[in-house]
Amino acid sequence: MENLIKKIDQMKSLAVYQGCRSIHFTLKYALITKGQLMNIPKDKTLSGKSPINLTFASNNHQLQHILKSVLDTDDYHLQSLKNASKCLEIAHQCQVVIVDLMLNDMDGLSLIEELREKYRGLHIIAVMNKESLELVNLTADNVTLMAAQSGANAVFIAPFNLAELVATVERFINDVASIH
Repeated sequence: MENLIKKIDQMKSLAVYQGCRSIHFTLKYALITKGQLMNIPKDKTLSGKSPINLTFASNNHQLQHILKSVLDTDDYHLQSLKNASKCLEIAHQCQVVIVDLMLNDMDGLSLIEELREKYRGLHIIAVMNKESLELVNLTADNVTLMAAQSGANAVFIAPFNLAELVATVERFINDVASIH
């Protein structure tokens, strides 16, 4: 139970750090963590289903850590990758791919275009931080439009509301579940 309380406190700190207006995801995470305390098998969720695979391609270690702490739960398995080529290799195993637009081995827009070409039904979320916007001399609106034209289903410019990102992931997963 102490671990549960520590994790909730950590999530609240992350929410405040990221400027979140809501900590809805923290409560959901707490329920999942409580399920772990009840010895639910690692390969099953609270509902008895296998975890949903998510991938995050980014060079930003801080953002990888934050998203991993929010999205790597019993319900979701988030794999953080540092390059686009690995993301292309494993995307077929995922329901949602999150792409940082500032990657080292390929620009994020090109990665999104390749993912969209290979996996038409894949949900893709693009993320970028404001400092990177200044480096490439673009506005948030320009980046949002470019990412959407490349095939992204959603775009978040950091700092962003983590609860909104989690809600978007859940909405995309529910879309996939309703199709199957």
